[in-house]
Amino acid sequence: MLALSFITLRSHAQDDRFSQQTNAPLLLNPALAGANTDREASLTHRDQWSAVGGPARSSAMSLSMCAKRKSAGHDGKSGRLGLGFSLLNTQAGEPHWSTTEIALHAAYHVFLDSRNTFGAGLCAGYRQDALDPSGGEWASQYNGLRYDGALPSGEAMNATRQGRIDAGAGVLYTFRSEPDARSRARAIWLNAGAAAYHAGQLPLGGSEVNGERLPVRWSCFANGGVGIGGRITLAPEIVFQRQGPTQQLIYG
Repeated sequence: MLALSFITLRSHAQDDRFSQQTNAPLLLNPALAGANTDREASLTHRDQWSAVGGPARSSAMSLSMCAKRKSAGHDGKSGRLGLGFSLLNTQAGEPHWSTTEIALHAAYHVFLDSRNTFGAGLCAGYRQDALDPSGGEWASQYNGLRYDGALPSGEAMNATRQGRIDAGAGVLYTFRSEPDARSRARAIWLNAGAAAYHAGQLPLGGSEVNGERLPVRWSCFANGGVGIGGRITLAPEIVFQRQGPTQQLIYG
């Protein structure tokens, strides 16, 4: 019943949310590509509702790099170019719903001085949503004693597959008390940014899902670190996201 509650005449879809959202950086802000490290890779997996039919499983991967390694403004350069790639796959429910999204990211970060950086990023990719109702079990297939898959379901639900080109953008501010502040004792660093995903969608081969576009997802976050000596760093963070009627706030 919980899985079927997501299938309605008019659906308000939303993106995947991870409790460790900053560990899927390119899904949080495209300007994070190449912002803090020369090379970075992340893999995040979430498995929910395993005890019920059609559990929700989401996997995200992101790769990013700085196109040319530069110290933070000390070499006379004005900035650094970051490039990235992200992949997201979600499968949930019976009837089976799946989403796959592949995107390329590019960001440029300008050194305001040796400690402060401002960057802006763009992402563009392809998103595919698919619905396969063949695995669904319906009340009309109950024969009085048990479920019988040979009985007609009476449901006018066909398998559908739809793709669209998608885009997003974000900005990012970074402060470092030292060029490699993340690895120095008693150093301070800070990231703060805002982004919008699904800002431009181009439906391909059909109308929007159930007649509705996927709402724009607004994302704001701030995280940082304060070294307190030795190998200990306090690293607070806060993430806020809003998409259509849904919103999420994580802090800690």
